[in-house]
Amino acid sequence: MYAVDETDPVPLPNTVVLRTSFDRSTRRRGEYCLPGFVGDMIANYRGGVPDIRQKSDRALVGFCGFAMPELQGWLRMRSAIGRMLTGKRSTKPNWVAFRHTLLERLHSNTALDTRFLLRDAFMAGAMDDAARRASARHEYADNMLNSDYTLCMRGGGNYSFRFYETLSAGRIPIFIDTDSPLTYPDQIDWSQHLVRVNQGEVDHIGEIVADFHASLTPARFIEMQHANRALWESWLSPHGYFSKLHHTIDHAMRTKDLTAL
Repeated sequence: MYAVDETDPVPLPNTVVLRTSFDRSTRRRGEYCLPGFVGDMIANYRGGVPDIRQKSDRALVGFCGFAMPELQGWLRMRSAIGRMLTGKRSTKPNWVAFRHTLLERLHSNTALDTRFLLRDAFMAGAMDDAARRASARHEYADNMLNSDYTLCMRGGGNYSFRFYETLSAGRIPIFIDTDSPLTYPDQIDWSQHLVRVNQGEVDHIGEIVADFHASLTPARFIEMQHANRALWESWLSPHGYFSKLHHTIDHAMRTKDLTAL
């Protein structure tokens, strides 16, 4: 198991590697998607009772978390000078700024309602304060559970804990596909559980979500909530994932889909 953001190869030959982060199109032999293991949103924040939403005419999109625009003006200049002085050059995309851009596009779409709580630091900057961290966590859960859809996209690694939390909550993830792997792709029909927005389509994210919501009947909207919760319990929770893992290992051994030297 390799539950880290890095995508470098694991130097262990003839191995099955379960990892959270890699690019789907350049998957190496022996690499399989490990879900981000998250707490049970229903048990922890709804007393174990699923909270089913009825369909409204307009989709309500939620997000609570770290999202900031690109640095502007003197802040950008100061950052550039700092990189020049330290010799550090980053070629990685600014996913936090990209997330902010997506939220702006969703918010500006007049066919959608939004419930956004933007933070200027990870975990609202409360990592060293247990009380503030617990409060921020409750705000995060309430935002997700009181929305129909949640924006889910990668951070430093090419995966999202928020994606698995949304499924745990019985809500519908808006999955920003940045060549991201998904767990058990041959067994799970992921098209039945999410709104997929390819990275090249993000300029139209508002229309994609609004059209998806309009296509659902009230019964199908409720059905998706139940199905997503059941998917997390049966396939993506720690117990669910490991109860199915023997199929992956059997396949890898039978087809010699193992890491190379």
